[in-house]
Amino acid sequence: MLEQAINSDQTEIYKQMTELGLQEAADMVSSLGQVNLVIKAVSVNYQDHQKVINILDDSVTELVAIGQSLEGDIEGQALFLMHEEACRSMIRELLNERALLRELTEMEEEALTEIGNIILNSCLSNYLQLFKGKVVSQLPTISKWHIKQLLSVFFEKNKRNVVMMVEISLESKYHQYSGYLLFNELPWHHNHG
Repeated sequence: MLEQAINSDQTEIYKQMTELGLQEAADMVSSLGQVNLVIKAVSVNYQDHQKVINILDDSVTELVAIGQSLEGDIEGQALFLMHEEACRSMIRELLNERALLRELTEMEEEALTEIGNIILNSCLSNYLQLFKGKVVSQLPTISKWHIKQLLSVFFEKNKRNVVMMVEISLESKYHQYSGYLLFNELPWHHNHG
């Protein structure tokens, strides 16, 4: 059973480290734009492939994904996911743009990639502090996928069927957005999962 395989104390520690990472990320992201952003962890859970699809596929077909490939003490891939419409709205608010285009512009994609990169790296650096680990990450990529295609590729790169899934909220003065982080290989999970 998945619930028995993952120690709740370990999950709680990861949640605390995630909160620290998101706070650091929010400070960095806020300093880049003209809007103060608060980023919080709503939940941190271990989920299998089908459960992740069920959670994400309930509400949306297209997601924007910022991904990083990792090598070292944490292997595999990390993803920052947001619904496409929420991405457009958030990035335009942060950049103080009034564009009504349905597609993200190149500048908006670059800014979104940077934000995803900051969020993923801030969380990863806090996780690595837990066990004094090291990781090398590739340059982040941005893509737009149907959720089932995205997760098919994600789990293909993952040697296990279980990931750590973090639901996050990104709050500005006027709006609240939702997103997700997926990490497919973390030390305690790797050792005990």
